[in-house]
Amino acid sequence: SFLHNRLGGLQVMPPGHDEWFYVRPIPGHAICNIGDALSLFSGGILQSNIHRVVPPPGAQAEYERWSLVFFTRPGNSGVLRALVESSPVIAEAVKNQPGRNFEAGSTAAEWFARRIKYQRINNRTGPETWAASRGTEHTPTVV
Repeated sequence: SFLHNRLGGLQVMPPGHDEWFYVRPIPGHAICNIGDALSLFSGGILQSNIHRVVPPPGAQAEYERWSLVFFTRPGNSGVLRALVESSPVIAEAVKNQPGRNFEAGSTAAEWFARRIKYQRINNRTGPETWAASRGTEHTPTVV
């Protein structure tokens, strides 16, 4: 997603961290949240992270925050994997990370269905189902 905003309130938890960080809006610039598909397609060059929106900090808190969000994802039949044949940069990134798996083994529809299914608390039976509700934001390998 691309955000053009003037108020603070967006927070991210980057991979490998356990605390939230504010993202400071810069006038005339966009903030880009990378999703799981783009992380896989790029061979890990681009990384997704967990993000949330909280009330704006400090003096900005007195202003109303309005958002219009448009989410997009690959077509349902798109296979989620690193696009090594399309870019030598991606091919090199994958080659330099032999311990990571950039082949999801699923289509975009299957990936999305799994994420939604296990986000519902009644469908969780243990740590493995919680992990299945996550994307690529906290683990370098595809679940």
